[in-house]
Amino acid sequence: MNRIVYFGVSTTAYNILERTKLTKDLLVSITEDKARKLQIDDYNNNFSELDFTDIYYAEKYSLKSKTDEEFFKNYKGDLGVVIGWNRIIPLSIIKSFKFGIIGFHGSPYGLPKGRGRSPVIWSIVLGEKKYHFYLFQLNEGVDDGPIYIEKVLDINNYDTISSFYQKIAVAAASMLNEVVPKIFNGEIIPYPQKTEDASYFLKRGFEDGKIFWNKYSMEIHNLIRALTEPYPCAHTYLNDKIVKIIEAQPFSTTLFDSEEPGYICTILANGQFVVKTGDGSLLIKKYSTDIQIKEKEKFI
Repeated sequence: MNRIVYFGVSTTAYNILERTKLTKDLLVSITEDKARKLQIDDYNNNFSELDFTDIYYAEKYSLKSKTDEEFFKNYKGDLGVVIGWNRIIPLSIIKSFKFGIIGFHGSPYGLPKGRGRSPVIWSIVLGEKKYHFYLFQLNEGVDDGPIYIEKVLDINNYDTISSFYQKIAVAAASMLNEVVPKIFNGEIIPYPQKTEDASYFLKRGFEDGKIFWNKYSMEIHNLIRALTEPYPCAHTYLNDKIVKIIEAQPFSTTLFDSEEPGYICTILANGQFVVKTGDGSLLIKKYSTDIQIKEKEKFI
């Protein structure tokens, strides 16, 4: 029987693997301590619940160590499956698998546009409505390998990063269940990506989550839902203290016309509050901070 090796560290990876009907021979992960140092926000350490035959904790997340290279050389896996491993797999490890390694990538524009980092977050931040999701063959490049299958997912106005990753888990498991047996039986050949018009999303950092209140309410809302828990959340500052915004929605385009963007217009009886934006106002439904929110103060 062909041996499948999965590379995954996240809750999304767990949710995908929980749904697959494929054999679970080996999981490659990293320790919780390494994940903490690497600031992997959605790290999951419960993969042992999925009855893997074995779990290997890589010496380096990059897999660029002699110990990791020797492990894969000796293991002799047949197919590798990368699910949310945010590093490029070294070519020597890809070549150690009989059928190579396959992985997922998505883009709101369709590959080759939208390769690179954090495509789900970028898609929601930019207010996109469609997400082209691919299962493809890995090579030494960045998301440029030949494609086995594509599914198009919708991004609706109610989606958060968490709910959309649930959609991805459902789609990814279905794609694996369909494609992997065909790979083993020689019944499917991936088609090459186009080489022209390729574009790449850049890596996002903490400061990319800062809210600029002079932007439109929907733009700010998109940023908040793209970065909400389990990620670090969009943030703003009040009296030099950070305030993390977890959940919000556009409130009004006719009230508070005379106020400046960032102004805390009113605090409601339930503790939620309203902030002026560039084209209206935003209702802050859930937030986290060490300071008290007061009316007539202003976020910066």
